[in-house]
Amino acid sequence: MLLILHGTSTIKVLAILALNYKLAKLKKSGLIERFWPGMVIVGNMLVLFMNERNDGYRFAHLHGAFEVVVSDSPWKL
Repeated sequence: MLLILHGTSTIKVLAILALNYKLAKLKKSGLIERFWPGMVIVGNMLVLFMNERNDGYRFAHLHGAFEVVVSDSPWKL
């Protein structure tokens, strides 16, 4: 289902989810622990707004060889 909805962006969605999971499991202490949920929410909102502003992520920006992934994607609408 995720592949149908997001196509090749599924890789990026899963990477963001994995990063969020890792951040949630980090050991935090004191004041950081109190404000951590808010910091994670603000960070995720920044990722979403930057994604909108830049019209998504392009594999070709990572490396020229990845341009094929986007241009030949059968899931691209």
